[in-house]
Amino acid sequence: MDSTLSVPKIIFLHDQAAFPLVRGIPLTFGRSHQGPDDHAQHVRLAHREMAAHHCQISFDGHQVVFAPLQIELPCYVDGQVISQAVIIDHGSVLTFGPFNIELDAPGQVVEPAVERESQAKVNTVGVVPLEDALTIGCGASCVVRLESEEFAEYPDGTLQVLIQKNEEGFRVTDKGSEPAWLNGQLFSSENLIIGDYLQIGTQSLRFDGRSLVGVERMLGGQLDAIRISKSYGDTQVLHAASFQAPPGGFIGILGPSGHGKTTLLKVVSGIERPQSGQVLINGIDLFDSLDYNRSLMGYVPQDDIVHGELTVWDALTYSAYLRLPDWTSPREIDKLIAKILHDLGLYRPDKNIDHTGKRLTELSGGQRKRVSVAVELLNRPQILFLDEPTSGLDPGMEFELMSTLRSLTQSGCTVICTTHVLENVFLMDSVAVIYQGHRVFQGDSARARTHFEVDRLSEVYTRLEEGRDRWIKAAYPPPEEKIPEARPVEEDQASAYKKSTIRAIRYLLSRHWAILRSDPKNLLLLFGQPIIVGLLITLAAAT
Repeated sequence: MDSTLSVPKIIFLHDQAAFPLVRGIPLTFGRSHQGPDDHAQHVRLAHREMAAHHCQISFDGHQVVFAPLQIELPCYVDGQVISQAVIIDHGSVLTFGPFNIELDAPGQVVEPAVERESQAKVNTVGVVPLEDALTIGCGASCVVRLESEEFAEYPDGTLQVLIQKNEEGFRVTDKGSEPAWLNGQLFSSENLIIGDYLQIGTQSLRFDGRSLVGVERMLGGQLDAIRISKSYGDTQVLHAASFQAPPGGFIGILGPSGHGKTTLLKVVSGIERPQSGQVLINGIDLFDSLDYNRSLMGYVPQDDIVHGELTVWDALTYSAYLRLPDWTSPREIDKLIAKILHDLGLYRPDKNIDHTGKRLTELSGGQRKRVSVAVELLNRPQILFLDEPTSGLDPGMEFELMSTLRSLTQSGCTVICTTHVLENVFLMDSVAVIYQGHRVFQGDSARARTHFEVDRLSEVYTRLEEGRDRWIKAAYPPPEEKIPEARPVEEDQASAYKKSTIRAIRYLLSRHWAILRSDPKNLLLLFGQPIIVGLLITLAAAT
């Protein structure tokens, strides 16, 4: 009997949903939208009994291993509680939270795993220019072959995707017996859109509009703010404030007005420098490689950032030409804009929703804020920052916008926003509470109620005022004393985001002309003013 498995899978017993296991890539389960590991695949189970990262199943070609990731929440194998990783075989029933799943691995023979030296996560592919048709994967028939040691054990044709050019751009089709993943999801065939992430085995690739580029990280970015202190003159606004944002999480920075939320957001987004402390983006120091890290971010300020005289589509088109690489084609830009507007609920032909031709001044406050978010999503950022995005919105619009931000994390984007409104905090994976410049808590909303000893989150601010010194002294969890060493950014990464200044000026002038044309009265006044002034001067001289 063969001692290895071809494609084992796990099956949810309540609906028979099946997920194949890929050799060398763990499959994690939890309430979060992103797994704890850069190269793990993740199944989100939005249930209150699930931890953000609850448990994990891995397959090395010889055996399947099930491991709990949270010791506080029990996991079971065939009814027996486990506290550490165990080997499971065909027919094993796994239970975690309210879910029961079964391992389907017929013919499995459990053997001791062969010890292998740990391999660094190195991209085997640099840049793959896309042509009319090409294949990427393992095997002699592939135009682009994955030949590093980590792919050596895959049989010929096991991992293989086909990229074809069509009228809409490029289409990717999974042709292998073991699955590839697109933006963290299983797929059969899909059109590629700028910023899409394709994972073949352990190889991650990002589509930039004309080629596939090997990258280290899939989807959302990791942010670590460590003991941030910030002063303006003699006034200290932040006091050694720390917080973390995992990849693909929805993180809220909460606190009363004037207590340092916006200042902290400006520091971690690179707008302002702290007096002390460190900010790491995917392990890279933010301010040591500021231009590169900013290319991974989007920032939506409290006030609208889009010209009200432009239509929604024109505003995004001009912004795309200013933000995306110079060689990006109009067709790829149109596809990207259509996707973003669809995701944000501004363009849904199936529901007769189309705001693309409306001027910004014709939209509601919530819709204008979504357009501002859309502008920042054009470069498909790993991290999106928002400062008080629901300010000035009524409760209904506020909930709708926060739900939209929640949905953005499904594509892997890490979302971090400040707010002083607590009604919709339950939509967030984690909240960091800032009080008098101190980070006094970070955790989910349920733990916040327990920590602050309140029944409703709306009572938190009152509790903070009742015992100021208590909460500052008992900051939870305590800030890290040791600052980790940041890794350097690769030189080719740092230089990949330069744009043509001449091209940018051309599109800025074109946008300004579009703004002028949108108001005929002002345009007439602009051109008529010199004539009128000239006539008045001539008349005065003659008189």
